[in-house]
Amino acid sequence: MIDRIYLIPHGDELVDLPDEQSRKMRRQIMDGTADDCSDTVIVVTPHGLSLDGRFSICGNKNLSGSYLTEGGKVMEMKLQNDSDLSNVILNGNRKIMSKATFSGGAQTAFPIDFGSLIPLSFFKSSKAVLIGQSRIWDVAGLYTLGEKLHDILSTGSAKYSIVFSADQAHTHSAEGPYGYSPKAEIYDQIIKKCVKSGNFSDLFTLDRSFVEEAKPDSFWIMITLAGFMSRSESKLIFKYYYVAKYFGMLYADSHETAQKI
Repeated sequence: MIDRIYLIPHGDELVDLPDEQSRKMRRQIMDGTADDCSDTVIVVTPHGLSLDGRFSICGNKNLSGSYLTEGGKVMEMKLQNDSDLSNVILNGNRKIMSKATFSGGAQTAFPIDFGSLIPLSFFKSSKAVLIGQSRIWDVAGLYTLGEKLHDILSTGSAKYSIVFSADQAHTHSAEGPYGYSPKAEIYDQIIKKCVKSGNFSDLFTLDRSFVEEAKPDSFWIMITLAGFMSRSESKLIFKYYYVAKYFGMLYADSHETAQKI
């Protein structure tokens, strides 16, 4: 059964805490995850293993990650892959998903990317499933993947939380690595509207050139999230948004008791 649904950013700022906005967002995420008792956390990440035209899902038993933030903080994590759940997800999505396994023996660990590691650091669960995003321009396929993920996680007695790990547009500032585009603010406003209203239809009107100029890593995951939410009786609650240097970070979850800022 699905316990919680999260849209969590993965900027280093959530660890380095360089300003009050990053501290506020971290507090919001900590409030939203503090009493999360899920058996397994599923993360859909834009920074995992990327396959050509397909999503990846981890096939190794062990998961391990190490990451050095821009602020010089070291993050390390070891988890277990929920192999049974991974196989069920894979078997239900073979048209768009492939198993990814690092060979080298039974103890070989699949790497936890920073887009998974940073959100997972807020959870107590020792088991996870890592799903790597593919930047395919197949909106219908992405939406269907979200629907199927919901249907799979809705069954059984285990409690699951799912994290859609995403940062928004990356062209908010000329000083950033991707330069400036006015499309960044427009894109992020559309995302905020979709999350607040629960209506994701505006995402489907965005053309490829607009998305590529705004440079989010979230678009593909947001379409998948839209499919997931279309099947859910829960609603996402917008909690916090700000622009960190040059990219947008937005946090939302389905936990109604967490206090908004």
